[in-house]
Amino acid sequence: MNESIAAKEARKVADEQRMRAENAKTAAVESQRQTQIQKEFAVTAREESERQKVAAQKAQNQAEIARNDALRQRSKAVARFIAIQSFQLPAGDEMASLLALKAYDFNLKNGGERENADIFSALSKAAGAKATLIGHNDIVRVITEPKGKKGQFATAGDDGVVNIWNYLTPAARPVQLHNPKQTFKSIRSLVFTPEGSTFFTGSSNGQIVRWDEMAPGSLPTKTLIGHTGMVIALVATNDKGSPRLISASSSGQIRLWDIAEKKLSVISNIELGTEIATSAVTSDGDYIFFGTGAGRLIRLDLNNLLAKAKEYDFGRMKGRLSALSFTPDGQQIYMGTSSGILYATKFKNNEPELSTLSGLQSSHTSGITKITFSPDGSRVATACYDWKIRVWNAKEDLSKQQPVILSDFDYWVMDISFTKDGGKLLATGADKTVRIWDINSAALFLEVSKKVSRDLTEEEWDKYIGTDIPYEKLSRNIK
Repeated sequence: MNESIAAKEARKVADEQRMRAENAKTAAVESQRQTQIQKEFAVTAREESERQKVAAQKAQNQAEIARNDALRQRSKAVARFIAIQSFQLPAGDEMASLLALKAYDFNLKNGGERENADIFSALSKAAGAKATLIGHNDIVRVITEPKGKKGQFATAGDDGVVNIWNYLTPAARPVQLHNPKQTFKSIRSLVFTPEGSTFFTGSSNGQIVRWDEMAPGSLPTKTLIGHTGMVIALVATNDKGSPRLISASSSGQIRLWDIAEKKLSVISNIELGTEIATSAVTSDGDYIFFGTGAGRLIRLDLNNLLAKAKEYDFGRMKGRLSALSFTPDGQQIYMGTSSGILYATKFKNNEPELSTLSGLQSSHTSGITKITFSPDGSRVATACYDWKIRVWNAKEDLSKQQPVILSDFDYWVMDISFTKDGGKLLATGADKTVRIWDINSAALFLEVSKKVSRDLTEEEWDKYIGTDIPYEKLSRNIK
């Protein structure tokens, strides 16, 4: 049947309407898509704007941190400059004290380290907080402080005399003890018993002497030849109520002694089979380590000296071992060598971890004679044949520090020791002297503060510190 003209027109119109509807739908979808794109673009633009804002704030904060750090570094440099000016002024000068105080105050306010070397030197000089004791007529080799004897310490050396001093009254003459039976004068080791009532000395010819009285004119209780070779170490213990003495000679001979009831009787003898130069007892008192000329450590069990000794070979040390010391927490052992390098290695399960060995190059210009730690472990001091003592912050990387340098000796520094309270450093030297330093900068600050009551004037501030730094008064309660 033929389609009518009207039907054809109607179908044509319907097709056109359907096409227009589809086109409209397509346009609507495209419009929706474009709207979504614009929306996403707007979100992205907002996020980018926010990111740029955050980045700009971060850059501003970093710039502010850098600026503040630069200001702090400049301020710390100014503090050191003030300290150097103080040190260059005559001892006892009021201006030297004022500048030393301001250097310490200014340094701490700007984040400086508490024990800066230049500032310590200025405070120490201004305080006059050191003493030189004269009581020996030859090299003074050893120094020891007993427990429970407030301020008391003993020194001995090549003149064969033991001097008993008190650092609380350094101007007082020492109690001098002479041994008429001493066959060779040079005393190389000295130790007090744990309760501090008795001490022993060891000499360069192997002689061991026991002293139970420390009054003027007292004589030793026992004198005998205990070793072949120099007695380089003495350790007194009181294990389970049985007083014992361990002695060690440079030839590698170790002896255990019964020292109960004023005795000095040998119990056992051990031969290490090698020469030894230095020793140190672990922080818990259970082991003693010896250092050899070949750079090895030898460990002995103090609770069982007859147990086999154990050796540790680092293999790459420069020079022979000349000094040993454990950190008070027992986690590291420090070692000094004849070449002047200070080594350290971690210590775990009563053994050194050989792979952790590190050395501080150029820390000294000659052989290290002694290493000692403050009781709290915060500082370590080293003595050297270059006539100097260096004091470091043991809690920080030593390689990044400028140590406090004490250069008062006129010859080799032989032995050093922090006092039991950590406030002073005691030292002996080949120049026949014993020296004492107040070693705490905060205590020195307080001491110097007592000497001057005024502040720098604005004119003095401009002269010594500078017109570009705002004037401020001294904070005397800073710690």
